[in-house]
Amino acid sequence: MAKGKHTASTVVEGGEKINREIKEASIGVFKVFKSSVNMTWTFGNSCPNRLPEPPRVQKLLSIFKRGGEKLERTNPAHRMECAIKREDWDAINDPKRNWEHDILSQVRIWPTDVGTVLELEAGQHRFAALTQIYPDPQERWWWCNIYIYESPPSFLMVPDL
Repeated sequence: MAKGKHTASTVVEGGEKINREIKEASIGVFKVFKSSVNMTWTFGNSCPNRLPEPPRVQKLLSIFKRGGEKLERTNPAHRMECAIKREDWDAINDPKRNWEHDILSQVRIWPTDVGTVLELEAGQHRFAALTQIYPDPQERWWWCNIYIYESPPSFLMVPDL
């Protein structure tokens, strides 16, 4: 097929491939504390992550200050996205590890004793707002989808148009 020529079937096939890759790379949903994430993109990205923009952080602050229920930290539609290198995941996911779970949800809590091996792909504005709302670092958490990063997956690649 010529460069830039996309048909409905190639778009559907591409979407199915992306869904397969995401499912295969997913290791699950975790409660993640801000102190556990690196907010600088390093995993093969050719462009730097943008810094939190003050107007966007202020908008989130106004939403979050309406009450704890407006944070929606556990809402599946509002999960942050994180990536981890395969070798880091293999080192952390020792069969002997006793994963701590959130009491109410039973979601696993990401261990804070392993350093910042998670790379935050989406969510830096939310963490910036949480930092302003909660002086206690134990309150700066969000549910995150975590994925194994081995090479840039196709869903992060820009197609030739």
